Amino acid sequence: MEKTVNIRSGLWLFIVSLIICAGCAYFGYHTSMQDSFNTVFSFKIGSAISAIISGYLLLTFLPLPVEQHWIDKVRIGMVLTFGAAVIGVFCWPLIAPHTDRGPVAFYNSSIWLFDAMLILPAAFATGAAAYFLGWPNGRHTALAAVPMGVGIWGLRSGSMSNLLTYNNELELHHNIYMSLRWEGIFWLLVIAAGYVGVRVAAALCRDNTPWEQEKKKPQVGDLILPIVVTCAIAWPLVNFLAQSPKLPTKEYGIIYSQPRNAQIAFALMAGFGVAGYAVKRFMKVRFEIPVASTALFSLACAIYSGNDSIQSVSMNMSASFFAHPICAILPVQTIAFGTIGILIGYSIAILGGHKKQLIMDN
Repeated sequence: MEKTVNIRSGLWLFIVSLIICAGCAYFGYHTSMQDSFNTVFSFKIGSAISAIISGYLLLTFLPLPVEQHWIDKVRIGMVLTFGAAVIGVFCWPLIAPHTDRGPVAFYNSSIWLFDAMLILPAAFATGAAAYFLGWPNGRHTALAAVPMGVGIWGLRSGSMSNLLTYNNELELHHNIYMSLRWEGIFWLLVIAAGYVGVRVAAALCRDNTPWEQEKKKPQVGDLILPIVVTCAIAWPLVNFLAQSPKLPTKEYGIIYSQPRNAQIAFALMAGFGVAGYAVKRFMKVRFEIPVASTALFSLACAIYSGNDSIQSVSMNMSASFFAHPICAILPVQTIAFGTIGILIGYSIAILGGHKKQLIMDN
């Protein structure tokens, strides 16, 4: 089926998306200027630029389901940079913590409900605008725009150990992890808003090109099993790759210090990348299904980390040490970098299938 592009509708959506992004950016800037010390608008430009460059190098040169020309790689770089700038930088004041080292979390934070809800239309507009920046492959490449921006938040965020240190009581630790259980759902909604923006832009442009031809419509059982399998594969990989310097103790065995955000990002992208590849390669499911598993993964981490025996390490030793590295990961990091990893693994799995089919045809 040939693709008919509705240029007029697409252009209007692109303009409206840019206006929404500009409005959210201005509101974030205005919000930050109300802080007399202007701390929440401290951008940490070095970290943001490094993250953008790293993400560009990581995702730009990964294979897509189509042949890549150099201009396609430039478009991917534009999509990632746009998402990192709008969501990761300009919307940062909407979710910025009280202090420079504070974590991006809802527990005892300065995030207002209105500010949090404003992020959703910003993510929608970012996804829609990124679709046009990635044209003609915007239906695929624009999916990484919002996760890239949320990933910037994860890199700029303070650590879990900081959050526990500020609330250094066992009961407060339980309350923290109780709050973190459902926090991943909100960050997943932000990712979903960007995804909906891409879908709406594609629909208005009458772009019906699928990511890959579906063999059959998924049933309820086909949705649950891939989510569980994704978490089962990613859990040990993330826990292993996020290991930081160890400290052997007599009472608790080996405990781990707080890993750096960059290491957490790598562990999540690698772990979920392997899981995304395996689920797509062997279970033939759409990428939305394993992406939803990141919220379940975040819930499982919070439940496991809130256990009394696990929390005794942070209470009796130091808030900078954890029984397992996976206990030191924030939900915003899990959702953002887990989604990016799944997109990477999914893309590689599709390319492998295309190459195999090409060899068989020849």
